[in-house]
Amino acid sequence: MTLQSQPADMVAVAPLVGNSNTEEAIWLGALLSRLLAAHLSTADLPVVPYEAVAEQLTTGNHKLPLDQGGVERLQRELALQTLIHGHYTLDDEGKMLGLKLIVARQGAGAAPLEASAPLAGFGRFIERVSLALIARLGTPIDEALRKQVRNVPRPASFDALRQLAQAYMAWAKGENDLALAAVNSALVIDGDLEEAAEIEVAISRMAGDSQTTREAFRRWSQIAQKHKQPLAAAERLMLLGHWLVERGEWAAARGAYEDARGIFQEEEDEYGQAQALNNLAHLDLYHGRTQAAIKTYRRTLRTFEQSPDGQVDVAFTFYNLALAHKNLGQRNEAQQAIERALALARRSKDPHLEARCLAQRGAIRDDLGEWAAASADYSQAFRLFDLVGDEKHLAIVKGHQAILF
Repeated sequence: MTLQSQPADMVAVAPLVGNSNTEEAIWLGALLSRLLAAHLSTADLPVVPYEAVAEQLTTGNHKLPLDQGGVERLQRELALQTLIHGHYTLDDEGKMLGLKLIVARQGAGAAPLEASAPLAGFGRFIERVSLALIARLGTPIDEALRKQVRNVPRPASFDALRQLAQAYMAWAKGENDLALAAVNSALVIDGDLEEAAEIEVAISRMAGDSQTTREAFRRWSQIAQKHKQPLAAAERLMLLGHWLVERGEWAAARGAYEDARGIFQEEEDEYGQAQALNNLAHLDLYHGRTQAAIKTYRRTLRTFEQSPDGQVDVAFTFYNLALAHKNLGQRNEAQQAIERALALARRSKDPHLEARCLAQRGAIRDDLGEWAAASADYSQAFRLFDLVGDEKHLAIVKGHQAILF
């Protein structure tokens, strides 16, 4: 969402300032603010994503805590009607958390909201504070809204939130193993903490810890299942499959895709099943089972073509069909498929997919002896890969051009 397209009643939550000037306090303030923003979004309020607020604070050289001038400037920059900002007080000795929030609305006085609670009641406390903020913003509270707010994913305890802050802090410094230790602690405290499972995947991949990455993907998927989000669980298994393919672990990737397909089938999600089948067909293609791959691609095309949002999947399927037919020496079929894929890539304004289609068409034209046309395709593909910064495919195209010359 661009600033120009935002409705006039946009709401944002700025990072809260703690009562100590430590790095951990800064991260805790950020996580508390993001959590409040997530709760407000549940009430269908037009909330600016926390990441956009943080980015604007950085690029606009804002200083925390915000003074009145800083509040007004941030409201102008983000086209806000309401900015929520303030302080939190963490009393480790007394095991208490206090919040002092300012609801700054354009054309109205700043109204403070103050509350405190024992750390042991953190989850319920944040829920109550969020409902109070929602009411301050003019939204009536009913049972349905209470249930929506209650269901927002959040740490079950303040200790889990604190470990999450420690993980982000270490990760930002590149101390990946230390970050993983903090994530693990967060998950020991709260095994359903979805955000911890999500960043565990990212950190373990960055750290090159393959065993932890496998376990993290599975845990992330299992948490989605536990939260009654089976389609999210299946998507996470698909991501696991993609990562395993990158590593060349074909059998394990097939298992992940099959597990995802099983969930999609159970949920009667035909589109998801088609995507999982396509991923399995890619593995067939890699292992020389080309006819089986073609049969699957033809089958899934019907599902993708019937969906109004299936254009990109249709394009990728035609791209893979072109590759499969080329491998069988069926050059005319390959050329027809790649032309369909290229047209769809251009229609969807996807420069990366267009570049891949051009490179594939160049290879097909090379096989047909159409060398001038192949050279032109490779040159266009090279330009687009360079534009999107894909070094791997740039190298592949260079190799094709060298062979052609």
